Amino acid sequence: MIALGLNDLDLGFAFDTAWNREDQTIALNELSLTGANLVDVKLSGSLGKVSERVFSLKPAEALIAGTAIVVKNLNLNVLDSGLTDLVLTSVAKEQGTDAATIRPVFASLAQGTIVSFLVGAAEAQNVGKAVSKFIAGTAKSLSINLTAKEEPGLTLDDFMTAEDDPTQLIGKVNISASAE
Repeated sequence: MIALGLNDLDLGFAFDTAWNREDQTIALNELSLTGANLVDVKLSGSLGKVSERVFSLKPAEALIAGTAIVVKNLNLNVLDSGLTDLVLTSVAKEQGTDAATIRPVFASLAQGTIVSFLVGAAEAQNVGKAVSKFIAGTAKSLSINLTAKEEPGLTLDDFMTAEDDPTQLIGKVNISASAE
């Protein structure tokens, strides 16, 4: 942080969830980190197959029940209040240039990477464009939504498979993004 010129940080966080015993769901209302004059990052969404056993005081029972949890949807919202400028200025300085010069390069690189990673997903171009606008600085907020296409949601096995081949998740989710 000091390398970015930050000597003082004013940080805050929030964690707000609600378990619905009857539906066996957890609403992740907010998991957020705020850095004054830097960035606000908020994650929300919903999880399914969350039985009462997840909260067991017996670690083995809680662990087994936890492996059954599924991800139904996730929403990521980022509001840039200066962090991107600080990071790009630092990177540009290392390369002997300025942030204005490298910003469009990084924006194009991010767009190309996302589109190639999401190849086959109908939303690939829109997600790539939104992230590119955000990195380019023409948008200060970025929202990304990921929703499982089928019930009950994305399983632990889905994520483990994605470790070796992330493209395995593409056909199992709807993904959208916007930048403003």
